[in-house]
Amino acid sequence: MYQYINTNSKYIRELQEFSPEMVVEIAAMFPHEYNKYLSLVEEGIAAADVEMILLGVHSLKSNLKIFIDEQHEIIQYMQQIEAQLRSQIEARKDLHSVTDAIDFKEIPLQLEQRLREPMKEIAHFAAQPH
Repeated sequence: MYQYINTNSKYIRELQEFSPEMVVEIAAMFPHEYNKYLSLVEEGIAAADVEMILLGVHSLKSNLKIFIDEQHEIIQYMQQIEAQLRSQIEARKDLHSVTDAIDFKEIPLQLEQRLREPMKEIAHFAAQPH
């Protein structure tokens, strides 16, 4: 039924066992959370704050994992970005270390592009009676 959402994921099953309504409430809140974390990424880029960018990407990924399997390309992409950001942070601590520069401006663009369809699906999921 869904291309991105795994309605049988461990997280969704656990939430449904606790409170079936909670899954729908979390899905309904997700667009707000998505915007909040995407804004955090953009603020981090504007401030050249790699740790803020990392926090935004990590938080968004963690919330997405409620609905989307960890093996999915979207989650894998976000894990790759996290690893690159962590490398940047470590390189700044160790002045002798050199890492490839990340095009920070591409991160929110890529996230928006890659998450457009999953966000539609999550909104649809939230609107359906379960």
